[in-house]
Amino acid sequence: MISFILHQARDKERIAVMRRLFILLLFMYFLLPLPCSSLLLSDGYSSFYGNNASFSFSAGRAYFDTGILSYGEISERGMVKAFSEPYGLGFSLLPRTVRSSHKNGRNGVVLSLGAYSFLFSVNERPLQGIAFNSRYADIALLFAEGTDEERGFHEDAARTTLFDTVYGGLDLKWNFLRFSVLMSYAEEIGFKSVLLAGLTYKDYSITITCGSLIALYEESSESSIGIRGSFGENGFLFIFSHSKGFLPVFSEDYLGSESYTSSALRMGNVLFTSEMEASFSISGKRRHSESFTFVLPFLSVGYDTEKGMSLVIDADYFSFGYRNESPFVEMLWEVRREEFSFLAEVSTDNGFGLSMKVSL
Repeated sequence: MISFILHQARDKERIAVMRRLFILLLFMYFLLPLPCSSLLLSDGYSSFYGNNASFSFSAGRAYFDTGILSYGEISERGMVKAFSEPYGLGFSLLPRTVRSSHKNGRNGVVLSLGAYSFLFSVNERPLQGIAFNSRYADIALLFAEGTDEERGFHEDAARTTLFDTVYGGLDLKWNFLRFSVLMSYAEEIGFKSVLLAGLTYKDYSITITCGSLIALYEESSESSIGIRGSFGENGFLFIFSHSKGFLPVFSEDYLGSESYTSSALRMGNVLFTSEMEASFSISGKRRHSESFTFVLPFLSVGYDTEKGMSLVIDADYFSFGYRNESPFVEMLWEVRREEFSFLAEVSTDNGFGLSMKVSL
């Protein structure tokens, strides 16, 4: 039994090493032969930019994009986000990779060949997906492998990631009209689906969503009906969403409602922004956060329910004020040349940092 466990551990370690080697080889093949036009190095962050490719590394995570092939965070945008959070903003069935500053995330590879895109995850829950993009319609198909974990008797089977699950989506767009249907199927659960219908004109939009999918991840959306939209004019933009949860068969608690709003107002050199999130469960559990910022050319004032008040006075290479619940002083020293720039930063709360950019 012990030898079997050790053998399994070695196999997992070997797979992890092979994945890292695969990513490195792809990076070397697609990026290094291209002429590099700029190099940026700073504390905990580095980037390489070429004529047709880019590579960056931050917070222990890598990202690169060659136009045809990209590698990065896959669950914050595109296909994976749509099947995990169909009630979220920025809905799209096309696979996407993005840079992420979070240490924990879900990495994957996206291969784009004309109208077709292919997605492969390289950690956590294995995913394989394909999408087709046209002027009036996007079509997507995603397969998610199940896990071997056991679930409790009182857990809703559709809210777990135990089963092999197939996801499919059709997104139809014509002028200002949009209609989308998402479906999920697992042999142990059956079919679950989501319907979306919306109107969009410039900064004005409204979308109605109803239904639910089998959970792609443990934190996937639990909503069953919702509305989201936006409106704006002449430097003002307001975005909102609101959804209500459903009642699982066995669970003692479930999502009652979830709301999000954000707004931005620009008047000349003055910018005001605000953001609010709130959710309520049927048992009375409440989560709430809000923030606002007021920005002038040399002054920024803000408030965040998690970070508290902030006040920053900026005088080019010298700034001071109050942020992250403590006073601070920060000094910058910058040297700029035609093909070279150097920036040194000394701060009482962020320590010492260096940034260098070289154009080749």
